[in-house]
Amino acid sequence: MTTHRVTTTAELEAQIRLVLTSGDLDFEVPAGAAATITIGSNQVAIFAMQLEGGDLLIRLASILARGAAPGSELFEYVARENAEILFGRMSIMDSTELMGAVDLWFDHMMFSEDFDPADFIRTLDLFAKAADLRDDDIVARFGGV
Repeated sequence: MTTHRVTTTAELEAQIRLVLTSGDLDFEVPAGAAATITIGSNQVAIFAMQLEGGDLLIRLASILARGAAPGSELFEYVARENAEILFGRMSIMDSTELMGAVDLWFDHMMFSEDFDPADFIRTLDLFAKAADLRDDDIVARFGGV
Protein backbone atom coordinates (compact mmCIF):
# COMPACT_ATOMS: atom_id res chain seq x y z
CA MET A 1 0.00 0.00 0.00
CA THR A 2 1.18 3.48 -0.75
CA THR A 3 0.61 6.75 1.06
CA HIS A 4 -2.08 9.13 -0.15
CA ARG A 5 -1.81 12.91 0.18
CA VAL A 6 -5.03 14.25 1.70
CA THR A 7 -5.88 17.90 2.29
CA THR A 8 -9.39 17.86 3.79
CA THR A 9 -11.22 15.91 6.48
CA ALA A 10 -13.65 14.63 3.81
CA GLU A 11 -10.74 13.15 1.81
CA LEU A 12 -9.27 11.64 4.98
CA GLU A 13 -12.62 10.10 5.97
CA ALA A 14 -12.96 8.63 2.47
CA GLN A 15 -9.48 7.08 2.70
CA ILE A 16 -10.24 5.64 6.15
CA ARG A 17 -13.46 4.03 4.90
CA LEU A 18 -11.72 2.71 1.77
CA VAL A 19 -9.02 1.03 3.86
CA LEU A 20 -11.58 -0.47 6.26
CA THR A 21 -13.65 -1.75 3.32
CA SER A 22 -10.65 -3.23 1.49
CA GLY A 23 -9.58 -5.01 4.67
CA ASP A 24 -13.00 -6.66 4.99
CA LEU A 25 -13.42 -5.07 8.41
CA ASP A 26 -16.97 -4.71 9.70
CA PHE A 27 -17.53 -1.03 10.46
CA GLU A 28 -20.31 1.52 10.77
CA VAL A 29 -20.46 5.18 9.78
CA PRO A 30 -22.29 7.06 12.57
CA ALA A 31 -22.97 10.78 12.54
CA GLY A 32 -19.91 12.77 13.60
CA ALA A 33 -17.31 10.04 13.06
CA ALA A 34 -15.44 8.70 10.06
CA ALA A 35 -16.27 5.17 11.26
CA THR A 36 -16.66 2.92 14.28
CA ILE A 37 -15.34 -0.61 14.50
CA THR A 38 -15.79 -3.27 17.17
CA ILE A 39 -12.78 -5.37 18.12
CA GLY A 40 -13.18 -7.80 20.99
CA SER A 41 -15.60 -6.30 23.51
CA ASN A 42 -14.56 -2.75 22.66
CA GLN A 43 -15.85 -0.24 20.13
CA VAL A 44 -13.37 2.20 18.59
CA ALA A 45 -14.56 5.48 17.07
CA ILE A 46 -12.40 6.94 14.33
CA PHE A 47 -12.50 10.70 13.76
CA ALA A 48 -10.88 12.85 11.07
CA MET A 49 -9.94 16.27 12.42
CA GLN A 50 -8.27 19.41 11.10
CA LEU A 51 -6.31 21.78 13.32
CA GLU A 52 -6.39 25.57 12.85
CA GLY A 53 -3.06 25.49 11.01
CA GLY A 54 -4.44 22.96 8.54
CA ASP A 55 -2.77 19.81 9.90
CA LEU A 56 -4.95 16.72 9.61
CA LEU A 57 -5.26 14.21 12.45
CA ILE A 58 -6.90 10.87 12.98
CA ARG A 59 -8.28 10.38 16.48
CA LEU A 60 -9.00 6.88 17.76
CA ALA A 61 -11.24 6.87 20.84
CA SER A 62 -12.77 4.15 22.98
CA ILE A 63 -14.75 4.21 26.20
CA LEU A 64 -13.15 1.79 28.65
CA ALA A 65 -15.85 2.15 31.32
CA ARG A 66 -19.06 4.14 31.75
CA GLY A 67 -20.30 5.07 35.18
CA ALA A 68 -17.24 4.15 37.27
CA ALA A 69 -17.00 5.37 40.84
CA PRO A 70 -14.52 8.26 41.13
CA GLY A 71 -11.87 8.05 43.83
CA SER A 72 -8.19 8.29 44.62
CA GLU A 73 -7.51 4.65 43.64
CA LEU A 74 -8.98 5.21 40.19
CA PHE A 75 -7.09 8.47 39.67
CA GLU A 76 -3.82 6.85 40.78
CA TYR A 77 -4.46 3.88 38.48
CA VAL A 78 -4.97 6.17 35.45
CA ALA A 79 -1.86 8.23 36.28
CA ARG A 80 0.33 5.12 36.64
CA GLU A 81 -1.05 3.45 33.50
CA ASN A 82 -0.56 6.61 31.43
CA ALA A 83 3.10 6.66 32.47
CA GLU A 84 3.58 3.16 31.03
CA ILE A 85 1.39 3.23 27.90
CA LEU A 86 3.53 3.31 24.74
CA PHE A 87 0.93 5.20 22.74
CA GLY A 88 -2.50 6.54 23.56
CA ARG A 89 -3.70 7.92 26.86
CA MET A 90 -6.46 7.37 29.33
CA SER A 91 -8.60 10.20 30.58
CA ILE A 92 -11.45 10.61 33.06
CA MET A 93 -14.56 12.62 32.24
CA ASP A 94 -17.70 13.28 34.26
CA SER A 95 -20.31 10.74 33.21
CA THR A 96 -22.95 12.07 30.86
CA GLU A 97 -25.35 9.38 32.07
CA LEU A 98 -24.84 8.98 35.83
CA MET A 99 -24.57 11.88 38.28
CA GLY A 100 -21.46 11.57 40.45
CA ALA A 101 -19.87 8.89 38.28
CA VAL A 102 -17.09 9.11 35.67
CA ASP A 103 -16.35 7.61 32.27
CA LEU A 104 -12.87 6.39 31.37
CA TRP A 105 -11.68 7.07 27.83
CA PHE A 106 -8.70 5.79 25.89
CA ASP A 107 -7.58 7.73 22.83
CA HIS A 108 -4.71 8.19 20.41
CA MET A 109 -3.94 10.84 17.78
CA MET A 110 -1.92 10.42 14.61
CA PHE A 111 -0.93 12.96 11.96
CA SER A 112 -2.32 12.02 8.58
CA GLU A 113 -1.57 14.44 5.74
CA ASP A 114 0.30 11.58 4.10
CA PHE A 115 -2.22 8.84 4.82
CA ASP A 116 -0.47 5.48 5.01
CA PRO A 117 -3.06 2.67 5.00
CA ALA A 118 -0.66 0.08 6.44
CA ASP A 119 0.35 2.41 9.30
CA PHE A 120 -3.30 3.24 9.98
CA ILE A 121 -4.37 -0.43 10.15
CA ARG A 122 -1.38 -1.35 12.35
CA THR A 123 -2.12 1.54 14.72
CA LEU A 124 -5.86 0.76 14.80
CA ASP A 125 -5.14 -2.90 15.58
CA LEU A 126 -2.68 -2.11 18.41
CA PHE A 127 -4.98 0.56 19.84
CA ALA A 128 -8.05 -1.68 19.79
CA LYS A 129 -6.17 -4.57 21.42
CA ALA A 130 -4.81 -2.27 24.15
CA ALA A 131 -8.32 -0.92 24.85
CA ASP A 132 -9.81 -4.42 24.86
CA LEU A 133 -7.20 -5.62 27.37
CA ARG A 134 -7.91 -2.75 29.76
CA ASP A 135 -11.70 -2.37 29.74
CA ASP A 136 -12.67 -5.57 31.59
CA ASP A 137 -10.01 -5.02 34.27
CA ILE A 138 -11.11 -1.42 34.84
CA VAL A 139 -14.79 -2.36 35.17
CA ALA A 140 -13.93 -5.19 37.56
CA ARG A 141 -11.80 -2.91 39.75
CA PHE A 142 -13.72 0.36 39.63
CA GLY A 143 -17.27 -0.46 38.53
CA GLY A 144 -19.28 0.79 35.64
CA VAL A 145 -20.10 -0.97 32.41
